[in-house]
Amino acid sequence: MSQQLKVLLVEDDWSVRSAVRDYLIKRDMAVSEADCLEAALSAADAIRPDVAIVDIVLPERAGERANFDRHVGIEVARQLRERLPQVGIVFLSAYADRGPEVVQLFMDGHRRIVYLLKGSKPQELLDAIRKVAGDLSALEIASGVQTTRKTAFDLAVETLADDERGCVLAALDNLATLTKPEWRVFETVGQCLTYRQVAHDLAISVKTVDSHMGTIYEKLCLRGIDSRFNQSALLAKVYLLHCLHKLDNHSPGRPVG
Repeated sequence: MSQQLKVLLVEDDWSVRSAVRDYLIKRDMAVSEADCLEAALSAADAIRPDVAIVDIVLPERAGERANFDRHVGIEVARQLRERLPQVGIVFLSAYADRGPEVVQLFMDGHRRIVYLLKGSKPQELLDAIRKVAGDLSALEIASGVQTTRKTAFDLAVETLADDERGCVLAALDNLATLTKPEWRVFETVGQCLTYRQVAHDLAISVKTVDSHMGTIYEKLCLRGIDSRFNQSALLAKVYLLHCLHKLDNHSPGRPVG
């Protein structure tokens, strides 16, 4: 590039900031530093950077501690773009789970963004800076970064053993085959009630409950499962995952007939 590239480095960890600063200065870049949102905006107004390298977990003001549950760096990027629409953004974060926030920034119309993880090779950072300062028109995210937020359902599925996970997920897929009477029994038995309690709550006989349960186990492919597994325990897990799916605004199936 014909003129010296101006870089704003927004990082609250002094050791990371100094290492990145020294690396970029040696490559003939003019580097200004900030350690919080407030300082970043002040520096941006003064130097009008071509590129901002931004940590995602930052304090808002000098002297404050960063809140790991917040994404102040995303707000830094938004406000920098309001001031300087052409500034390129390189997120440099230690966290691989902040991808959804960066994707949302892109979906809101912000382009020329690269998301790198701390520990990336220096050349990768240099390449990212050149991309966002040049003609990159999209979003690039490093390998290993999560771009979607895991739901309660996803987390619950991960707790299942590999072999029982297959049984439970297959049962979920077949929930739509249950009739309305079977569905009512499934929901009550899934709450770990006894057949007698289910019969009382639904005003049916214990024999009817037992008959429905035989059909339910058959339809959900839980009849001939490995003897290591307890049918009723698996059914309770199927019911729990079904409830989590509903909370996550998903529907694995509703009763028919």
